[in-house]
Amino acid sequence: MLYGLYLSAQGADVQSLRQDVLANNIANASTTAFKRDHALIQGHPTFDLRKGLVKDDDAQRNRSTGGVSLARIATNFATGSHERSGRPFDVALSGPGFMRVRSGDEELLTRNGRLTRSEIGELVMEDTGLPILSTAGAAIEIPDNVQRITIDDRGNLLGFDANGVPAYSNALDIVGTETQKLEKLGQSLYRAHGPVEPSFETHVRQGYIESSGVSPIKEMTGMIESSRTFEANINMIRMQDESLGRLLQSVGG
Repeated sequence: MLYGLYLSAQGADVQSLRQDVLANNIANASTTAFKRDHALIQGHPTFDLRKGLVKDDDAQRNRSTGGVSLARIATNFATGSHERSGRPFDVALSGPGFMRVRSGDEELLTRNGRLTRSEIGELVMEDTGLPILSTAGAAIEIPDNVQRITIDDRGNLLGFDANGVPAYSNALDIVGTETQKLEKLGQSLYRAHGPVEPSFETHVRQGYIESSGVSPIKEMTGMIESSRTFEANINMIRMQDESLGRLLQSVGG
């Protein structure tokens, strides 16, 4: 294989993967608390440099490259802007924390605070129906006699009956973990592969939701750039293939 063909194919493959990431970001531009992904691309030293056949100085002078590949897909967990919803069960988180939710026998994390009260009285994610957990590790069940509920900035719930008398209390379990060890599952859910501990740096805002961390304009700009780079690599493959064909014709002819 021609060395140039190999490098161009690597470049086209990486840009194709990057476009998939960008397209997923754009598709979630309006998803509550969505965190945008980044395709991290790494370069490689040449074969000669890896094998010690040339010195670093020689490789730099020749501007040679060993190609590129996708290192990993990283997620930006920066807090998104808050949008007022006016709904009493909605909450937006400020800071690095997450809410704990239960999915079957597994506990997952989320920042999607678009919440509602289910038919059986549980506080659940509106999108998935998964119950939100309290600091005691149980689903938060709101009694039927609670007519109004307040949630303070620490996630403490206080419910009042029809006469305005406090009739219920509980607390959201706001936790933190190493974001590098989070597995993104979709639907604003994450699986933690590291220790999970209470997050005292995170504050709760009732009646708001956290917007998506995606800027459609930036993502579209990145998509255009990636598409042009992909096309340039494909054109290089075509040109080198044609050159190889002409060489074989001249040798054989």
